[in-house]
Amino acid sequence: MIENLKIEIEYIIYSGIKRIVNWGFDIYVICRYPWKHISIWLSIILSCFIYKNIEVQLKWKEMFLMSVGLVSIMTFISNYLENQTVDIENKENFYLGYNIKKLKFHDNFWLKSFSSIPARLYFWIIAGIPGIVLCSETYFQSRIFNNFFAIFATRIQYIKSTWLAVFIVSSFFCTALLIESVALSSNAFTRSYLYKTTNQYEEYKIKLELTNYSQKLFKTIFSFKNIINLDCDFYANVETLISYIVNRGNEVSKTDNEKIEFYMAAFSSEQKIIDNILTRVFHYRDSEPKNNIKDIITYFFFKQRMKLLENYYNQKWNILARLDVVPLGLIQIMEQDLQHLLRIEEEMKNNKEYKDVFWGNYRKNIIYNWEEKSLKSNICISKIVEIVENKLSEISFLESIHTPDNMMCVFEILNQIDTEIQGAHYFSDVFDIVFEHVINEKYQNDMFIKDFSEKMRNKYLPAYVLNALRTTSKYELMQGGDFSNEILEYLLSFLEFEDIVVVLIFRLAYAERSHRKIMNIEEFKIWEMVINKNQFRKNIMDLQKSNFINELCSELSNSYVSHFLFKEFIEWLWDSLFKIFDDNQYIEFKKLGQNSIRRNFELKSYMIFRLLLVPYHYDVFSSCQLSQNNQNEIFSELSEIKDIMENNGIYVM
Repeated sequence: MIENLKIEIEYIIYSGIKRIVNWGFDIYVICRYPWKHISIWLSIILSCFIYKNIEVQLKWKEMFLMSVGLVSIMTFISNYLENQTVDIENKENFYLGYNIKKLKFHDNFWLKSFSSIPARLYFWIIAGIPGIVLCSETYFQSRIFNNFFAIFATRIQYIKSTWLAVFIVSSFFCTALLIESVALSSNAFTRSYLYKTTNQYEEYKIKLELTNYSQKLFKTIFSFKNIINLDCDFYANVETLISYIVNRGNEVSKTDNEKIEFYMAAFSSEQKIIDNILTRVFHYRDSEPKNNIKDIITYFFFKQRMKLLENYYNQKWNILARLDVVPLGLIQIMEQDLQHLLRIEEEMKNNKEYKDVFWGNYRKNIIYNWEEKSLKSNICISKIVEIVENKLSEISFLESIHTPDNMMCVFEILNQIDTEIQGAHYFSDVFDIVFEHVINEKYQNDMFIKDFSEKMRNKYLPAYVLNALRTTSKYELMQGGDFSNEILEYLLSFLEFEDIVVVLIFRLAYAERSHRKIMNIEEFKIWEMVINKNQFRKNIMDLQKSNFINELCSELSNSYVSHFLFKEFIEWLWDSLFKIFDDNQYIEFKKLGQNSIRRNFELKSYMIFRLLLVPYHYDVFSSCQLSQNNQNEIFSELSEIKDIMENNGIYVM
């Protein structure tokens, strides 16, 4: 019993203290933000004015009737506003989390002012004071009551002044609200005659509201306290803010496009704040600390702002990598951030403090770099690109980008970074990942892959993309993989004539070494078609004049066939293209095999090589230049490619 009583007393004391603290905080907020609590300040000022200058003669009955009337009007207004609400569970009524159907009601100055009125307090004042006046004018049988209400009787004039001030202020707001409500309702009724197909004005206002709200949040991240490194919760605050933007956008949006609009509206305020910081950073980039206090302090803030930006970008992308961000939205955020980081790199590349903060040995470079000296890079850029690379390795992420043009924007910014930073290869790394999906048989029916594949066939693409297509296609073909005819044709279409010759020799040798079928008639026709197209620009005779043999030997010596395709045989192979295939050539071909100079390159491979590349004014194969015994041997060896030979007018008996 005593324990329960003790607990009750403790709870009452706690509740009392808590209420007092809340009242104190409310008073502080009213004083700190007077404009937001204008109705309270108007009531206080008006009450003082009435008390000093006007003697209120109102009786309790008049006050009571006036209170009933005002309370009725306020109740009517509350019901009216409730009728203007929409189903909050239906996302169709909202845009970026804001009510788009009734925006003009929520955006109206007087309606917003009414919501700032302390309605509960005013209700008690308007309804309660007439009762106090009545009691102060009444004689009670109880002496206690008489003495108690005598206290109010001595201050009745101030009480009436307070009531009248509250009544006037409430009446003023109610009148304004009634006028605005009628105007808005009549306008809504008039516009309802025609079906409204767009909400451009409402959408613009909502984006502006979201941007302004986000800007306040980002200002706390880039506050003075964080610049001088006093806030130990910086990383937690960044995580909270980035998570809020992404999760809130995902929660309130109806479609992926709307989610992206939410992200970009929120992060646009981030860009403005960072721009302001960069303006100050660039102003002092060439300055050095001197002996005077002002320069030392300026230099200190310069370095601290650089550290703040580096920490922010790293933490931001650590969080984005874990969150469920719409793929296209992540790509657009990446473009924005890389544009800023590129701008910083362009402006600050010669600044030592910038290099110390933003540059270092990124973990990916350390893992894949086999040299003793690690490759330094821009840590923020490397992190962002690596995260996007990991995302792009998933075909579902790539499909969600929708159009190849979105990837082309990524390629463009990455190429700009590669151009600015010597030794960087961000574009090629990302391009290789995307291209791996394009040539993967499993994804040939995916819409994005089809569109991207077709986009790459455009000969008017930027030069850096065309060079990447050539390099990557050649690399894939020189890996020795077994491609379908469609993929093979696609890869060969990006190569120059010199590349085609190198790849042809490599794949013929690699196929034999791997015990695969050398080539079927369909594949042969693809090679023939691609070579014929390229010969309009450059042919085999042009390569003979340009000493192409040196380049051919060099490339094959660095390939997967270098251990059995020797330079002496490659030189003979090339030289034999420009000679008639007769008994002497055939004998030389056999001797090269007997002397182990020719390995894994049988006569069938050699004949395909000649059929595809031999100049038109030399005979590919002429039986009249061969003895009968050699003819019999050759026809026996070429039986596997009989259909290819006959397709070219050479009939194997």
